[in-house]
Amino acid sequence: MNITKSGLDPWRIICGHLFEIDSYYIPELIDKTGIEVDWSLTGRQDYSHKYRKAAYRPRINSVYQSLSTNDQLRVSYTIVAELVKMGNIDALDNDLRRIGWSIAEDKLVPIGGRCKRNILSKRFST
Repeated sequence: MNITKSGLDPWRIICGHLFEIDSYYIPELIDKTGIEVDWSLTGRQDYSHKYRKAAYRPRINSVYQSLSTNDQLRVSYTIVAELVKMGNIDALDNDLRRIGWSIAEDKLVPIGGRCKRNILSKRFST
């Protein structure tokens, strides 16, 4: 069976919430996912939180897009777990629910169809 990724990828919402935190913490959270991002900044990019975030976002999204669907879900799952630890749960959960995802027991989970849950659990099995 060929499994394709839904057009309603939770990453954009998760990334939006990730970029609401202090820019100094973004590399720390992303590093916990295992993806490699070039964190080097020019003097201008390192001038403020706004400029750091503007430099980080396309780099993170580029690496994310290069990952397999399975690895993309692992990254999303990890970032949600880290944001939950920071107490950023209600707004993130509300936004995720709008596209068929939610946070249950501090974890990212699809809402609804049994098929989605089965696919997700297969993707995360080792």
